[in-house]
Amino acid sequence: MEGEIPEFHRLDDSVTEREWRRLIDLLIEFRDQKYWNYMSDNLVFGVELPFAEKRVYSTVLGHFGMTYGITAYKGEEGLLAIESMKRGLEESDIGFQYETVAGLLMDREELGEVDYKLLSDLDLRFRGENNWPSFRTHTRGYYPRHLTRDEVKMMTVVLEQAMIVAEKVKDNIEHYFEREEYYLRVPEEKSGDIVWQDKFTEIDVYSQARVFQTAKLREPLLNKLKEQCEKRDITLALDRLNFPDPVQDEEERPYYPDFYLLVEMQNEFILDQVLQRPEESLDAILSSLINFMKEEQVIPSRLVTRREEVANFIFEICHQLDIELEFEPNHRVLKNIEDEMLNFGELF
Repeated sequence: MEGEIPEFHRLDDSVTEREWRRLIDLLIEFRDQKYWNYMSDNLVFGVELPFAEKRVYSTVLGHFGMTYGITAYKGEEGLLAIESMKRGLEESDIGFQYETVAGLLMDREELGEVDYKLLSDLDLRFRGENNWPSFRTHTRGYYPRHLTRDEVKMMTVVLEQAMIVAEKVKDNIEHYFEREEYYLRVPEEKSGDIVWQDKFTEIDVYSQARVFQTAKLREPLLNKLKEQCEKRDITLALDRLNFPDPVQDEEERPYYPDFYLLVEMQNEFILDQVLQRPEESLDAILSSLINFMKEEQVIPSRLVTRREEVANFIFEICHQLDIELEFEPNHRVLKNIEDEMLNFGELF
């Protein structure tokens, strides 16, 4: 598709003007109170929703003067994403692995046409930088979309509770965040009304297992490779690059393709590359690896990757073929290859 991808998505027709106005008014009140002065994005609190099974975990943006607003990550797997970012993993690799809803304050020129029309229809006008409200749901590999009605309801509750949390921590941040337990806001029904309570709970974040694809060679192929291929001191890399621009198939939601590389590391030579949709399996890049072994009649001594999903996918195969597997999220050479390809337009 040539040129800029149009904002093909539409607002959820089931969301009423009253619901949109309530949500936007809350974000504007949040902005006016500058609650990010009291909470940095390193502080995480949870909200149990009266109408949903999963908690959401939220962080406030703006303390460091870059992006202003609030995010909500769904479920314990979302909490894992937050904690992984806090510990230094690439945001581009982990931040939007799961659905994340964000309410951001933007400049006018950053606003989409649909956002601007919504504000106009609600007779809302703003001036200046970081003052225009915008809401999006992010999923790894896909172009951000507008909120569903359930997500509008969710973010309304999250913003209401975020302002209560911010007021509580103004003078007593130690009580709420400088402790082992996570701070939650929990609804309780009393005499037919919902009353919100504070709760502190321990959560073993890293026990929240992420589900990965795995692969295993069938016995005939395994035996054939072992019989016909020689084990050599060769290091190969299987890597995924972050494709910078979205593509669109007809009227579907635009997506950022997964761009996988098979690289011979000694000479930093790209042996094969595979472009595919983000939800597709890793079978294609595995085929590239197997074809290389068949054609060259060689089994590499070592495989390296920056990507956790790749490491898990090929773990059993490496065990079958006695290949050393190395998972290095910040591998310098692979990062340099990615930068060079992006800088020189070799992805296109």
